[in-house]
Amino acid sequence: EGCDRRCSYCAIPFIRGAHKSVPIEDLIEEAKALSSKGVRELVLIAQDTTYYGLDIYHRRALAELLQKLSEIEGIEWIRIHYSYPADFPDDVLDQMNVNPKVCRYVDIPLQHISDKVLDMMHRNVDGAWTRALIGKMRERVPGVVIRTTMIVGHPGEGPKEFNELMTFVRESKFERLGAFKYSEEDGTFDAVNFKDSVSGRTKQNRLNRLMALQNGISFAFNKSRVG
Repeated sequence: EGCDRRCSYCAIPFIRGAHKSVPIEDLIEEAKALSSKGVRELVLIAQDTTYYGLDIYHRRALAELLQKLSEIEGIEWIRIHYSYPADFPDDVLDQMNVNPKVCRYVDIPLQHISDKVLDMMHRNVDGAWTRALIGKMRERVPGVVIRTTMIVGHPGEGPKEFNELMTFVRESKFERLGAFKYSEEDGTFDAVNFKDSVSGRTKQNRLNRLMALQNGISFAFNKSRVG
């Protein structure tokens, strides 16, 4: 998909066409077949897992899918990958909290915290929404592990916006974080509408600073898991 590196920060994804959900019945049959062969962990992955069900059931049905998959004998872990922050369904957090088979793990590409940058990226959320969502995840799912990705060097990112990003990462203490330097991609919204105005040297410097900060956060978390 390239979600983390490319399409999650532009308005036009590399995957063409509309979202298409696989019916719950089909996924249950597939999961049962996998379980019969000894599979114990399922990973639910999509361009945006929180969208699941809207096209065929006219509602977000990810929590319902999690519950039904967890009822399959032999399945012990269910992990969700790629959940976008806009309209994140609360009932998915409920499943993580009460269902022992659903991993307390969220893979959510936030990309930035600056309102200016998020607006230019067409992310459909702002910094306040993002902070509130992370706070809600921590509160409703004790022990949740959050993995995210960030983009540095976007055309809308000046020193002020980058410092805001650093503060957000320092305060949020993400257990896992990856970061990438912005680059223009042909046909994407950003490449068409904004000039790549941040120098390569500045991008690399910001990437190094952000990852140095995150390395310390991840190391502290890893130490807390010893034993």
